[in-house]
Amino acid sequence: MSQELLDLARVEAGQMPIHPADVDLKALLEQELEIVRPRADQRGLELKLETPPGLRAIRADPERLHQIVDNLLDNAVKYASEGTPVEVAVHNALMRGEISVANGVEHDAPDPERMFERFYRGDPSRSASAAGVGLGLSISRELAAALGGKLWAELDGSKLRLRLTLPAGL
Repeated sequence: MSQELLDLARVEAGQMPIHPADVDLKALLEQELEIVRPRADQRGLELKLETPPGLRAIRADPERLHQIVDNLLDNAVKYASEGTPVEVAVHNALMRGEISVANGVEHDAPDPERMFERFYRGDPSRSASAAGVGLGLSISRELAAALGGKLWAELDGSKLRLRLTLPAGL
């Protein structure tokens, strides 16, 4: 927890080093999905990746983008309703790219307005059983802003979708 608090303080103070480069989103997401696949398989979750043809690179710090995507996928696998898909999609726009991570949620759906607060837990009954301390999404939102992007959440019925936009690459 102390490392996460330190990371959050650094990024909020603008002292987190950022090294922008063009990042191949498809390759990054395929690698990240392989990392979480064993945990997804244990919970009966299907991982789906949708990328458009001719996907352009995103301009971001590869290490910080990895940190954000790792956290989004980790949360999706941890909190998805058992046996449901985790859907990852990439969308290109002229000046921006978007990554979305969607998963089914049970009756204790998180509050999309509060999810990025420090130590927030959408389902208090799972706080002790789920690893982590509730700082990952706060850190991820701050990192997204430091990269010139935005991270937010939407709840549509029983589906939670986290959306990350970042500047398009060169």
